Amino acid sequence: MKDIRVESYNIIEFNKKFAKLKKIATQAGIKFDIEVSDLITHTNLEGNTFEYHMISIPEIAPRVGNYSVVGHKEYVTIEKSSFDKVCMFDEKHTVQFHKYSCDHCKTNRQRKSVFMLQNNDNQEYIQVGSTCLNTFTNTTSLKYFVNYLSLFEELMESERESLDREPDLYSTKYIFQLTAFVMDTHQGGIYRKTSQEDSTAELIKILLLGNISDRPINDMLDKYKEESAAVNKYFKDNNGSGDYINNLRNFAFAGSCRFKDIGLVCSAVSVYRGILERNKANAAQSSSEHVGEVGSRDIFTLKYVKTVSQPNSFGMTFFHTFETSYGSVVVNKSSKNLECDFGEVEVGDYLTFKATIKQHKEYNGIKSTVINRVAVVESKAG
Repeated sequence: MKDIRVESYNIIEFNKKFAKLKKIATQAGIKFDIEVSDLITHTNLEGNTFEYHMISIPEIAPRVGNYSVVGHKEYVTIEKSSFDKVCMFDEKHTVQFHKYSCDHCKTNRQRKSVFMLQNNDNQEYIQVGSTCLNTFTNTTSLKYFVNYLSLFEELMESERESLDREPDLYSTKYIFQLTAFVMDTHQGGIYRKTSQEDSTAELIKILLLGNISDRPINDMLDKYKEESAAVNKYFKDNNGSGDYINNLRNFAFAGSCRFKDIGLVCSAVSVYRGILERNKANAAQSSSEHVGEVGSRDIFTLKYVKTVSQPNSFGMTFFHTFETSYGSVVVNKSSKNLECDFGEVEVGDYLTFKATIKQHKEYNGIKSTVINRVAVVESKAG
């Protein structure tokens, strides 16, 4: 028997594929069955709990009539490279394929695929081309079944785990924390991109593959615990349709993911943040108001939100965004960064200054006030 470990969040997809496989096998007159264990819960040495099923597949070559199909050889071309892909359905058979000839029609030419069969009476092997397979076995479904079985074996190879070690699983919430951390810091110098092509997921994989000491220390991730729990809860409660949302919901319920799934799992943080931004924009659209009168010069106490810089012919232009206590947006375009006037400033700090209201604007339904000629009065932390 071949033992395969399938995580609980993949068992539904596995059952769909097996049902299709079994249907094709029935059409071909082939008996093919598997055994699926009850749900198994396991806690590893790090205290992470995960659930999985054990799948047992008999190592018996599928039979049609008096023959067993023991293997399949396919000529595969990917981009400019070509190679032979061999799939043996019963590993006890060590017979070798001989090029792409067919023993049934006695021809020797370059074929896309051939099958190795064994006579169940005299145990002799015969190699048959795909176009001759139906005639030789007197069935119309065998080659489709064998082709699908080959794909099934390939799929299961990625699911297979050695039973003498822990599965390569990572806590879903930990990946959410790590993703939020990398998204906020990797462009700021803590974890710089190693190349322009390195995505957030690739940077996370680099961290996970490195030594434990190379990973962000716990106190750097602590501030993302609340966001991680919120992301997990959002996808658990999300009943939206589509494979993408369903897969993320499965990972949220499973509480763990494999290394190859990290790209999908970490995308959940970006999606969640995007949803919060849209909700915030919608709220701002409904409650936004202009501040003061154009042309007036007033004293403002505003919360610092962000700065976006843009190069120009003379240096840099800085776009500073602030909020009033009631959520209205105030923007200042300047040739100086805030530090030049206010010293060290962090997001959330309240700054008090005198400025002139230059313009009232509206973008996507959100009203904003543009100010200039900023003069420092004082700065206080929020």
